Amino acid sequence: MRNTISQRRRGFTLMELIITVILIGVIAGLALNNYFRVMQQGYERDAFFQLKTIQATLEYKKRKNGTYPTANMNSLAAINAGLDLQMPANSYYTGHQYIYLGGAPPGTYALRITTSAGWAIGYNQATDTYSCVAGSCPTCTGGGCPGMLL
Repeated sequence: MRNTISQRRRGFTLMELIITVILIGVIAGLALNNYFRVMQQGYERDAFFQLKTIQATLEYKKRKNGTYPTANMNSLAAINAGLDLQMPANSYYTGHQYIYLGGAPPGTYALRITTSAGWAIGYNQATDTYSCVAGSCPTCTGGGCPGMLL
């Protein structure tokens, strides 16, 4: 009799296993959701810092040459070549569009990075403002990007 009782209590019931698997799935789902949110915010901040790098280079060029470049540049390669930068295009930037619009109005410029995810962040030198240009940045509220201005 004792062997029969001890043999029954050795394993887990099917219900206990199902509940455990469901709990692990719920916890994993919550963790993955937070992971993807944090990764998207990282991509957004990286795009912002690329914008700041281009902006700092443009200010240097203006101090050196007396004016901002007037030629429009519509790719990261063109911006790198036109400003003597060596900004790498990381693998998650596939499909991103980089735009520099110079001289409208004269002596000013505008920058925009449109991501493959559909949102864009821009900088307007004439008004000295950063904004979400198209769609909505993941952390934007309204028209601005307050989460990105560190």
